[in-house]
Amino acid sequence: MKKEKKIKSEKIYLKKGYYPLNDIYYHIFLSGNGKHYFSFINNQGRTVLLNGNIKGFDSQADAQKVIEEVLEFAKQKSRFEIKTAKDGKLFFNLYNDKGEKIAKSFFFRKREDIEASLNEFLKGSKSKKSGDDSLSLKTDNNKNNHLDIIPISPTTINEAARLRQEVELAEKLKVEKELAAKKREEEKRRQQQEKEKKARELEVILAAKSEKRKEEKRIKEIEKENAIKLHASKNPMNDDDAFDGCFRWLFILLIFLFLAVLFSYFKGCFGGIGDFIDKHNDDNISLIDSLENDKDLDNQTKAMGEDANSLSENGNSEKGVENSNGQGKNGNDENVDSSQNNNSTRVQSDGYENNLQAIADCNCSAKAIVFEMPDTIPKKLNRLGTNPQFGNTHGLSSADFMEELKYRYLNDSWDKKYLDYLYKAMGYSGFQDANASQFTQEKLKQGSKGILGFGSYSGFAYTELELKEKDLEVFRIEAANGCHINFMKTCGNLFFMCQ
Repeated sequence: MKKEKKIKSEKIYLKKGYYPLNDIYYHIFLSGNGKHYFSFINNQGRTVLLNGNIKGFDSQADAQKVIEEVLEFAKQKSRFEIKTAKDGKLFFNLYNDKGEKIAKSFFFRKREDIEASLNEFLKGSKSKKSGDDSLSLKTDNNKNNHLDIIPISPTTINEAARLRQEVELAEKLKVEKELAAKKREEEKRRQQQEKEKKARELEVILAAKSEKRKEEKRIKEIEKENAIKLHASKNPMNDDDAFDGCFRWLFILLIFLFLAVLFSYFKGCFGGIGDFIDKHNDDNISLIDSLENDKDLDNQTKAMGEDANSLSENGNSEKGVENSNGQGKNGNDENVDSSQNNNSTRVQSDGYENNLQAIADCNCSAKAIVFEMPDTIPKKLNRLGTNPQFGNTHGLSSADFMEELKYRYLNDSWDKKYLDYLYKAMGYSGFQDANASQFTQEKLKQGSKGILGFGSYSGFAYTELELKEKDLEVFRIEAANGCHINFMKTCGNLFFMCQ
C-alpha cells in the first residue's frame, strides 16, 4: 500500500518591517521545523536577502537581533562580498563588524543583476514606508487596517502554539535522553571500576595464598631434611655395604631394561614400507620405482622374494639356514614363479621372515607388499588416531579428501612416492590419474580384516577392526585392476582388505 504523503506545514509569518532605503521590507516567520527565519523582499516581490544561519533561530527575538545588524551594516559596501558557486552562479554574503556572516543572497546568473541587487541596499531615496509593523491586527482611529499588514487567523495562532509545544517537547525528550545515556554510561563505568577493584583484591588474595603455600612447602622440606639428618645420625652406614646402597636402584634398572626390550619388540612388529626400504640397499627401492618403470608384476614379486631371502641369508649365513623353497644360503631357484607358490617367502613390515600367502579371491598380493595377507592371526584394533597417516578427515567430501591427498602429494616427497606407489599398484600410471569420481564414502563391517597403514613413514600391519561405528567410516578409491583401497576417516590411515 502506498504511503500517504505528509502534508508540509505552512510558514507562519510573525512580523513585518522595512529597510530604510528603497522599497524593501522583511518578514520574520516560523517554519514547520519549529525554527525562525527572516527574508528581505524588494518592490518586485523578489527575495533579495536571507538569514546567513541556515539552521534558523530558536526564537523570534534571536531573528530580530540579527535583522537589526542587517539594517545597520547593509548600508556599507565593504560589508558585502560577492562569491562564485561551483556551477558558476554568483551570490553575495553580508558580514557584521565581527566578520560573522549575518545574511546571504539567492543566486544570480549575470554580474549586472547581482550589482543591481546590491545597489538596492547601498543607495536610493528613503522609503516612504518606515517603522516596524507587528503582524497582529493593527488599527488606528482614522484608517482601516494597513494593506501591507498580514493578519493572523486564530487557526494560525493555534498552529503556531502547537508547533512551539512540539518543539519544546522534542527538546525536553532530547535532554531526558541525553541524561539517561549519561546515567547509563556512569553506571557502566562504576560497574567496570567495581569489577577491576574485585579483580585486584582477588589477585592480592591469590598471591598471599601462593606465598603461604610456598612457605609451608619450604618448612616441610626443612623438616624433612632435619628428619633425614636425625635418622642418619642414629643409624650410621654399614661398612659391609661396599656399594654404598647402590643395590637399592637395581630394581628400577631392571624395569627400564624390560621396557627397552618391550619397545624394541613392538617397534619390530610395527615396521613398514619405510623400514623395508631403509634395510635394503638403493637397488631394493624398486619396491616403488619398479611400478614407475612398468616392470612385470610377477618379476617384481619375485625380486621382492629374492630381496627377502638375501636379507635372511645375510642375517643367518653362519648358521646355514635354508629359505622356504628348500635352497641353501647361496641362492634361489630363479626358474620358479613366485605367483605359483602360495607359501613363498616375504619380508613383513616387522622385518622378520614369514610364510605369506595371498587370499585366493583377492589376486592383488603380487601388485604391492601392502596387498599381501599373511596367514597369521591379525592384531585386534579397538582405537584409531594414535599414529595417523593423513589425519582426521571426518566432515570432508570425497572431492575434499582427494584435494587433501593432492596437497600432500605436492608438498611432501615421501607422500608423493607413497601415493604414486599405491596408484600404480591399483593399475594406474600414478597419482596424476586421480580424479574425484574414483572416491566414494563407505562404511566397513565390524571385524573386517586387512592391512592397516600407520605413521608418517607409512608403516603397516595385519589387523582386525573392532572399532566404534564412526571409526568404521572410510573413503574408498576405485582401482583400475580391482585392488581397491580405503582410507579410514578417523586417522587417514590406509586399509586394504580382500573383497
